[in-house]
Amino acid sequence: MTFKYKHLIIKSWCLLCLIMATNYPVFAQTHAKMLKLAQKLGYPLTEQAELLQCKENYIFERVAENQYVESFFYSNSTQVGEMTTYQDEKRQIRHGKTGVWNKDGKPIYEGAYDNNELSGEWKYYYPNTNQLQFFGEYVQGEHKGTWTCLDPQGNTEIKYFYDKPDHIAEVQLFNLQGVVIQKKTHEKDKGQKIDYYDDEGKLLETEILGQNQSKYSATHSCSTAQQLKTKEEIDVCGEREIYKFLGENISYPNYAKENGIMGKVYISFVVRADGSLGSMMSIRKIDNSLMFEAMRVVSMMTRWKPIQLDGKSRPTLFTLPVNFKLQ
Repeated sequence: MTFKYKHLIIKSWCLLCLIMATNYPVFAQTHAKMLKLAQKLGYPLTEQAELLQCKENYIFERVAENQYVESFFYSNSTQVGEMTTYQDEKRQIRHGKTGVWNKDGKPIYEGAYDNNELSGEWKYYYPNTNQLQFFGEYVQGEHKGTWTCLDPQGNTEIKYFYDKPDHIAEVQLFNLQGVVIQKKTHEKDKGQKIDYYDDEGKLLETEILGQNQSKYSATHSCSTAQQLKTKEEIDVCGEREIYKFLGENISYPNYAKENGIMGKVYISFVVRADGSLGSMMSIRKIDNSLMFEAMRVVSMMTRWKPIQLDGKSRPTLFTLPVNFKLQ
């Protein structure tokens, strides 16, 4: 090796040592300040993790190789409001556990991501309670297997059976005694078969549907004083009232708006015998922020008319598409 190259290597090494000696104390001081702030605020730090960022209501840690955890806290509190696991430091690939909790620490939802797709078991809860609302498994962001909806008392109200991702093969509606009182069987390109049962599980009637609407479908009551005589008039009026209500009450979620997320949310729910709304969930792949907003507004709706079968008002299933579109 010539003297020229030896000199260049020694000079570069000295320069590197100078940079390290100059900047390392700054980095060490910055990390110490972040750690001190986190301890002062009382934020729970992951054991043996490296604290990368810390400010009021926020910490960001590297907990393992290719595993980063971002946590948001409620103001003046050590309660985590949202936690997300990432595969990269730039926070572009969600991968691992995630969850959202209210100020009292009660879960809103809990699950995991696999390469930015919802994956594995997800659990969604009724607001301000520890009571499960619905739960099931996602594969690559789409529903799979059995999804179960519970009422606020923990009774099973609906079960959805997916034979392939985001395609429902069968839906079962239960009464409080756990008896199936309605069953919808879906066959691709063949429509639906709907079986209606009494409270003891005795078959009352079966409908075979192609493209036609069920003659026993629930409807939303009209606020107009107009005298409506036919079922078609009532259905049209009810649909008009529904979409007017949605338009007046939906607020586009900030997260979805900022990220240009659009789509149609299919909210499936129970119209009970007294006209109140029961268990509900989104039955197709959609962003969580759009799903929660659609469910929030649908749950506000009143004046539903249940189906009339065998001379009695009976619970039934209803699916409502809610479209989110940015202008």
